[in-house]
Amino acid sequence: MAPASSGVTVPGAKRDAERAWQVWKHYNPTQAEDPHATALAMYDRAYRDCLADVTDFAGLHAAVHRLADLLEATQREREAIRLIAETDAAGCAWGLSNAMAEAHALAHPDDKQESLPF
Repeated sequence: MAPASSGVTVPGAKRDAERAWQVWKHYNPTQAEDPHATALAMYDRAYRDCLADVTDFAGLHAAVHRLADLLEATQREREAIRLIAETDAAGCAWGLSNAMAEAHALAHPDDKQESLPF
C-alpha cells in the first residue's frame, strides 16, 4: 500500500507478514510444525494487527491522547475559574462592608470613630 499523505496512517502499511512469520517460526520452532498452533498464532497476530490498525487509523491514538489532555486542561481551567469566583466574592463582601462603614460614618459624623490598633 502507498503511504498516505497529510500524516494519515494507512492500515497495514508498516507490517511485513513474511518477516513476522519467519521471526515467529524462529522463536517457536516446535509450534511451527503443529498446524493448529500455527493457525492460532496467525489468528492472534492478525487480531493484534487489526487492533493496532484501528487505533492508528486516521490518528485515532493521537486524537485520544489529545482529548485526554484537553479534558485535563478543562478541569484545571474550571478549578481556576471557581477559585477566582470565590476570591472575587470575598473581595466584594469586604468592599461592601467598607462601603457600608463609610456610608454610616457620613450619615452619623458625630459617632465615635473606630480606633485602629496601628
